[in-house]
Amino acid sequence: MERMSFIHLELCKVKRLLIIYSLFIGLIYIGPASLYANQSEGRLGSTAENLKKIMLSQKLIDQGIANLRQYSFDKAAELFNESTAQEYYFDGVNFGYAKSKMVKAYQYDQQYQKALEALDWFFQQRRVGERTIDEKRKFQALIKWESSGDTKAIYGYIQYIQQKYGHRLPPKEADILIFSDIAELYDLIGDYDTGIVWAASFKKTTKDKRDEQEYQNVIKAFEESKQDMPKICGDEGRTCVGRATAYIIQSDQI
Repeated sequence: MERMSFIHLELCKVKRLLIIYSLFIGLIYIGPASLYANQSEGRLGSTAENLKKIMLSQKLIDQGIANLRQYSFDKAAELFNESTAQEYYFDGVNFGYAKSKMVKAYQYDQQYQKALEALDWFFQQRRVGERTIDEKRKFQALIKWESSGDTKAIYGYIQYIQQKYGHRLPPKEADILIFSDIAELYDLIGDYDTGIVWAASFKKTTKDKRDEQEYQNVIKAFEESKQDMPKICGDEGRTCVGRATAYIIQSDQI
């Protein structure tokens, strides 16, 4: 159960792979046959064109992820946005995933209003789940914190998440997505002690040895920040994030 959120996160990737596979099969088997049966339909050309759209969109997303991991968040957001251009559209493949990545890039870049605007796409498309609603509340809290410097809104959001998803948090379960979301907030506002306690509770609860090591690495990152070790920067020093957040960005597990 503790990896359920991670599985949901990957569903959009699975959908993309299934559609690419289906198009590939169609290109090999259906396309050539259709040319002989009825060339006016142009099914081979259509299948190849759609497959090309998906692959070009995916290439831009991969470049965006690479920039994200180099802490070049503005460039990453630009690439994620470009991947959703109409010229790459086929059945919405990649679009939701790219939009969610764009929201995250803006968050790391502390462009919270832009993140909120990017998130609005899901509301316009009526693709709104509980986590989308939670994300909106998070960015509203971040905007309040940014304008006032008061962390009350951030702690209020954290409390809201803990109450709402208590059944998915230690000591019952260890939801990976909720962990990273809250850990990044503690890192952002400099509450490293609470971040350590938060990560330690997940380390104690998880039954997955890989995740246990990941939580330990986040604890180490918080401890390094407590020792005034520098933040991790990219884009020639223009953008910086806390050490725990930097580790989460690089991790494939959390």
